[in-house]
Amino acid sequence: MKTYYTKEQSIKISQLSNKEFNKNSLCSRDYRILTTVNKNKVNISDFIVSKEVWKEIGSDNYMKKSKHRFLKTVNISENYLLNEARVEYCKPTNKVFPKKWDILIVKDWWWNWLWEVWYYNLDNENQYDSLSSWTIRVSLKQEKKFYILWLLKSKHFKTYIDLNTAQGSTIRHSKQISLDYWITFPSKNNNKEPVKVENLISLIVQNLIDKEEQIKSKNEIIDSKIEKELRENQKDWKIFSSTKYTKISDIKDKWRLDSDIYSEKVREIEFITENYIKWSSKISDNFKYCRWQNLQVSQIWESYYSNTPKDNFYRIFTNIEMQDNRTISWFRYIWNKNKLTTLPDNWIMLAADWMIVWRCFFYDKMENTITNIHPWVITPINDDLKVYKRVFLSLYLSHLKNIWYLAKIKDKANWWGLKKWHMDKWIKIPNFKDSKQEEIAKEYYNKVEKNIWLDFDNYLEKEKARNKELWIFQLNMEIFSLKEKLESFIDKIVMDENIDINFDY
Repeated sequence: MKTYYTKEQSIKISQLSNKEFNKNSLCSRDYRILTTVNKNKVNISDFIVSKEVWKEIGSDNYMKKSKHRFLKTVNISENYLLNEARVEYCKPTNKVFPKKWDILIVKDWWWNWLWEVWYYNLDNENQYDSLSSWTIRVSLKQEKKFYILWLLKSKHFKTYIDLNTAQGSTIRHSKQISLDYWITFPSKNNNKEPVKVENLISLIVQNLIDKEEQIKSKNEIIDSKIEKELRENQKDWKIFSSTKYTKISDIKDKWRLDSDIYSEKVREIEFITENYIKWSSKISDNFKYCRWQNLQVSQIWESYYSNTPKDNFYRIFTNIEMQDNRTISWFRYIWNKNKLTTLPDNWIMLAADWMIVWRCFFYDKMENTITNIHPWVITPINDDLKVYKRVFLSLYLSHLKNIWYLAKIKDKANWWGLKKWHMDKWIKIPNFKDSKQEEIAKEYYNKVEKNIWLDFDNYLEKEKARNKELWIFQLNMEIFSLKEKLESFIDKIVMDENIDINFDY
């Protein structure tokens, strides 16, 4: 992966007041220059049909019980689609409503998400979704939309925003600088058919969007199947009572004073789990769990990190990379002089503490991969335990996160963690029959062969049909490889190099 900027070795005093060099800035980072060798560029404004930014609604307009959703920067990620796991609600005061097929660009944010872009693919005819003032709504011309979306998700665009936004503030304000970005197209210098290169990229982007839509759909299926199985198979002689006062005996039993633990929501979840017709069990009945190694300098001395693979580096996967939709966003890489403990095969990782907790993920095999002390690594006591049983546990723990049970039982201090006693005392797993566990697990993990004989005419049709057969885990892994391919394309287009047109990925 190339670095898309060059550093100035020296700067004259006269340049400090030159508009080309970020007027009146004394920050050295502001004098880096974006690299684009290819001269075949068109300003993004030539493709914009409409754009909108709204003012902040203010905290008085937030409402829990409302049908109007308020989409903020917390709803973005490195994905193409909206993260709907943590949507907030508001009064119908905001007047900027995204429309289907709009592109939404973050203009103000802390360091991590300043340059993020996502694609709004929902019907919003009744205007139930509105946008934060930190976001720009852009409608693009149809013919170049997916190609431009790809560029806006690339490292090149992120570098452009970073270089053109003032450094040093807690909240960085890029304002509408993103609307001055120059869209680089394949040139005829090194590409015999530049239009085909554009079309290939547009098709891959649409394939990525469809994969993310399938992940969303399959997650909903998993949670609905778990919920249905639980609620439709309760013991007849017990009925849940929604009215119950907390007694001193309850406090003595639970040893907790926070009100969340005695809420109706927690009691109902515990009741339907314990009242399941096949009973329930603890995680420790079939699995062992531990925290992994501490990677602090005080424990293993100094480490070196990278966002790209390097020789003699471990691949590292932590809480940070886990997402709300049972996927991971990316990998990082780490070098250390010590021999670090790598992860086993067919394991489950549950985020235990830090700022991102409760997310859960299953992975079959990660060679030369490590994690840190922040997650629980869960492995079976019996190595012969079927893979689908391991997958089911991961899915059920994610389900408890999705229905906010884990949020209720967690520590209210100490990084909001899930400690060992939470795992032992509070989390119970219903004993679904094996066939039901396998049925649910297959929505997440099952292998399907890749398409062959793809071309421009059938690529998207065949890939969409195959995406429906794929499961979340495989979709997630293929998204990685496609994004990697797209990033290699941006390298070649920006540096004006040839792109080989084929569908072998």
